[in-house]
Amino acid sequence: MSDRAKQALFDVLAPAPGVHVLDLYAGSGALGIEALSRGAERATFVESARPALAAIRHNLEQLGLSAVGSVVALPVERARPALMGNAPYGLVFCAPPWAKVDEALRTLERVLLPDLLAKGALIVVDHRASHPVAPPGADLTVIDRRAWGDTGVTLLRYH
Repeated sequence: MSDRAKQALFDVLAPAPGVHVLDLYAGSGALGIEALSRGAERATFVESARPALAAIRHNLEQLGLSAVGSVVALPVERARPALMGNAPYGLVFCAPPWAKVDEALRTLERVLLPDLLAKGALIVVDHRASHPVAPPGADLTVIDRRAWGDTGVTLLRYH
């Protein structure tokens, strides 16, 4: 996600002090780290690529956030057991490679539902603006869609 899109996204999101954040397909961890800087209590980063894992750990250490950031070095589809300790999550970022967004949404449903999300949790799905996404299950409802250049974001609410 570009810096412009990330800033615009956080302008839309209401600050959520005390929320537990889950950053799936975390990359550098920028989304989860931004949420921590805006008052989130904890963030869990799920990533399987070694260079990205090193970047997340480095970024957390450099920003003094290691105590409130957990890194899960697994593919998202195998991360469920490791995620249970910090659940329930109130804010989830799902930023898979755009070509795999539909598969990632199905994985998200299998990994998180029904018991790892807080009631009313917000899920932010990053995708190509020209490829809108649909909620993967009846427990998730689209509440907003935004686009900034090529980047599209769909906000889902868990109920």
